[in-house]
Order: sequence, then C-alpha cells, then structure tokens
Amino acid sequence: MDVANTVLMRGDPQLAFTLAAAVDDWPRLLPHYRSVRILEEQGQRRHVRMAAWRTGIPVAWTAWQEVLPAEDRITYLHTGGRLIGMEVVWSFRPVPDGVEVQITHHYTPEYRWLPQSWQPWLAEHVAGRFFVQHIAGQTLHVLREHVEAARR
Repeated sequence: MDVANTVLMRGDPQLAFTLAAAVDDWPRLLPHYRSVRILEEQGQRRHVRMAAWRTGIPVAWTAWQEVLPAEDRITYLHTGGRLIGMEVVWSFRPVPDGVEVQITHHYTPEYRWLPQSWQPWLAEHVAGRFFVQHIAGQTLHVLREHVEAARR
C-alpha cells in the first residue's frame, strides 16, 4: 500500500514543520486526535503512542518518530497497532507563498488471518484509503488552518 496526501500551506514553512513535529501538542491542535503520549526519547527520535478518531472509529498505534530538520523531513516507523512496519514520511518543500507538505505512507500487508490474494485489496482500500489517507488528510487540513491563521 502506498498512499500520499499533499497540501499547500500559505505561511511560514518553519511553523508548519514545528507544528508537525510537536505530536505531543496534537490533541490540543487537532480535534480528531484523542491522545499522544511520549513513551521514550532518544535524541531526535521519540517512541510515541498515538490515538485518533476516524469518523467515530477509534484507532491507535505506536511508532518511532524521527525529526530531521536539516532534511525537511519527519519520519515514522509503526511498531504497534494494526499496521506494524508501516513507514511514514512527512516532507516539506518551500514554495514562494509558503510550503508544500506531503505525507506518504508505505505498508506491505501481512494479514496472516486472510487469504494472500485479499491482502493487497484490504491494505489499499481499507487500511490505506479509508483509515490512513483520511486521517492524514484531516491532519494536514487542520495544520494548514493553524499555519495560515498565524500568517494573518
């Protein structure tokens, strides 16, 4: 499964990066996030437990977050939840009027309880489009509102 969400934020690229990296503030900033807890910190890496809503459906996972400001990237590797092993990359590309932010998710399904032939469909349509892409889209939409409001 490979899905991507991209949004243009008309505002300060550094603010966009800072808000995206500060996951411990997400429950205050993003109404669809129920909680974020820092489990462990190792330099620019943090092991986090995150919980959100997908239109009334609770979801939760753990992941290692790595903040890489010199590369304009934030990465995650899921270590718990339904999508263990999913790789997530936030990239920030400055543009004349702000910053283009893209979140990409890559996941190779390993649903041992399902026939092998069903796994790509389930990963793409249910995990990818219904859950991951929807939640990432909400996250980018609300972060854009914060970045653009700060510009005004």
